[in-house]
Amino acid sequence: MTFLNPTILFGLIAASIPVIIHLLNLKKLKKIEFSTIAFLKELQQSKIRRVKLKQWLLLALRTLIILFIVTAFARPTLQNVSLLGTASAAKSSTVFILDNTFSMSAVTDKGSYLNQAKQIIKEILDESQTGDEFAVISISGVGKNYFQFTDDKTQFLKTIDDINPSYISRTLHEAMIEAGQIIASAANPNKEIYILSDFQKSRIVNDPYISIASAVIFPSDTKLYQINIISKEPTNLAITDFEVNNQIFEINKSSGFTATITNYFNREVKNRIVSLFINDKREAQQTVTLKTGATKQITFEATLKESGLVKISVELENDDIIQDNSRFISIYIPAQISLAIFTDNISDAYYINAALATNDLTNSINITNRSTDQIQSTDLHKYDCVFIIGADFTAGLENLRQYIYDGGEIILTPGSKSSLEEFKSVLTNLNLPKPESLISDNNKMITVSLFDKIDFDHPLFSNLFIEDEKRLIESPKIFRYFKITTTGLGKNIISLLDGSPFLSEYQIGKGKVLLYNAAPILTWSDFSLKGIFAPLINKSVRYLVNQTRNTESIFAGDDIFVDISKGTALQIITNRPDSTTDYSSSKDFGNKKFFKYSNTDLTGIYTFYAGDKLLDYAEVNTDPRESIMDYLSPGEFNDYLTNINYKGNVFNINPDEDFTASIKQSRYGTELWQSFIIIAFILALIEMTISRSAKKDIVGLNKNS
Repeated sequence: MTFLNPTILFGLIAASIPVIIHLLNLKKLKKIEFSTIAFLKELQQSKIRRVKLKQWLLLALRTLIILFIVTAFARPTLQNVSLLGTASAAKSSTVFILDNTFSMSAVTDKGSYLNQAKQIIKEILDESQTGDEFAVISISGVGKNYFQFTDDKTQFLKTIDDINPSYISRTLHEAMIEAGQIIASAANPNKEIYILSDFQKSRIVNDPYISIASAVIFPSDTKLYQINIISKEPTNLAITDFEVNNQIFEINKSSGFTATITNYFNREVKNRIVSLFINDKREAQQTVTLKTGATKQITFEATLKESGLVKISVELENDDIIQDNSRFISIYIPAQISLAIFTDNISDAYYINAALATNDLTNSINITNRSTDQIQSTDLHKYDCVFIIGADFTAGLENLRQYIYDGGEIILTPGSKSSLEEFKSVLTNLNLPKPESLISDNNKMITVSLFDKIDFDHPLFSNLFIEDEKRLIESPKIFRYFKITTTGLGKNIISLLDGSPFLSEYQIGKGKVLLYNAAPILTWSDFSLKGIFAPLINKSVRYLVNQTRNTESIFAGDDIFVDISKGTALQIITNRPDSTTDYSSSKDFGNKKFFKYSNTDLTGIYTFYAGDKLLDYAEVNTDPRESIMDYLSPGEFNDYLTNINYKGNVFNINPDEDFTASIKQSRYGTELWQSFIIIAFILALIEMTISRSAKKDIVGLNKNS
């Protein structure tokens, strides 16, 4: 037996009132005057005993009446019991965990798995009664569409109808945590959780090795119903990865792309078409044949014809699950690169300016020359790249450092007048390896080193050599250089004879740094006169500027941290993949350089503008774990429940059978408050009868006295 209003039971203290009154009455001595002692002997002893017995019966009846009335208000309930077949089922508090992730969108002859799950919920609701309450958690909406209990069945059915397949993938464990929080507030004796899912192994928990036992708490009398919707395994090929092979993008030059495709179906799939789209135009197409469980990489070559934001996607022809048949990436190729060159001595930039002036007109570079004294007062974020020649700018170090950490790209070389201490100070403040020494032969133009090892696989050397041509670079003569050791912080691109880098690359915060260890002037080396100089300087700028967004993979439902440091406006405009628009007030961001955008329920390219200026962009894709068609057995699911310390009952329901009968049998119970009120009423009638009889006996005794 359980009580629906257990706090009312404190009222049982009132049952002590008749006892207290009875005990107080015993202390009241009633003086009866009589004429002779002989009269006492004439009293009928049997009548006295009868009066006392009735008084004890009255005490018991009055106590029982209070006990039954208080208990009735506490709503006593017998669960899973029907008394003589006359009682109704106890009221239920029900939480539905509805799996609406895209793996549930597969269609059979009965409709999609999601629609089948919705129909089962409706049939369960048909068996509900007045006073029952309901809540639903859609797995893709965990943490976003938290529903409290409601007893409005009509509105609840509308909520169920409005749940659609989603690109967002969440784990069942996350939904179980929310279900535990909701069911803890249940007001009814029957506490039920229904899980309607395909029970993918890969989407139970994100990390099977984490300790999750303390994360889910359910009342011990909770009933959990496992309803597996899967009737047949869907045909599913999925694009699980898509990447750009290049790191430097140039107009009218070829770029490579690789798509990774996996067959999750239990049979071989033949001749499926895979297409590459650039800015919504089909640019290439191939076919793929995959055995069950096999993975294959498909490589495409295409020419980029437009500057600006380039949206690239790869698509498979449709199968049973279409949401994972496409994947997106985006790159940005500026129509004109904005480059700032800061120098200690303006003449130090002569060869750099000359080299950059040789670039083709399809992607020109707009150069601004400034003194290193101006670094502190310059808004560096408005430049695509910053080229620094020199080290005499202590006041501007913090501004430069912040620019790099925010995602800025810089090329750094010493200047003609840079001392070891100045250059060491700059590199140390930027968290770069500090130079050990300045190598030279008493400032004479005598060769002290040459190129040794060159990483020709680095993107800086892509398209610089004719295919199959032996890759050779004539080493310049190095007269002066700072000896630097990368110490594991970066990677050497060009090394000198002593093993120290002539050119090295570093990731600092969200930005990149290309570091040359010699000034680009003839007193330090004749590098500026070599044929490799101009192409390498141009490639250095393009490599830093023309890259994909520097971020980890973003899956549907994840947050995008948007860089808004390059523009100001009253509103940030977000263009979503379905051509809808969101607006965010810049007042909400204050002086922040990033803001969090969370409305990522669709896959595709998201762009962020301040007016007409593109601030940032991001590609959102499906979580590849949602594509894996490997399912839990009932025993494995019970192991999961054991792991989370679930103590309630578990029922495995077959949706193809009469599941409503099984549910009725498990949930049936009887509320006893009406019976307790009737018993209290009957006891009250008995009490009234005995009370009248006792009063007559007492009157009779008084007359005889």
